[in-house]
Amino acid sequence: MILGDSHARNCAAGLQRQLGRKCTVTGHVKPGAGMRLIVQSGKEEIEKLHGEDVVVVWGGSNDISIQNSQETLRQLSKFAKKSVRMLIW
Repeated sequence: MILGDSHARNCAAGLQRQLGRKCTVTGHVKPGAGMRLIVQSGKEEIEKLHGEDVVVVWGGSNDISIQNSQETLRQLSKFAKKSVRMLIW
């Protein structure tokens, strides 16, 4: 699963072509979104993932542009900790 801002556009489709039928790749792209919205965008699908699944978060440029890097890191860290707990349990 790829979660991202406009920089992640078409990445899921490209990765799916590269991987073929070995995996299923999904993408949630939110152009202009900050990290908070990006990590929330795939929340329901993430809850369905298993231990071998991978989530790529591609964002932060919109937060950096407004001098909000600390909040970006906080949101990403919170997301990672929560996601790991969901996949372990």
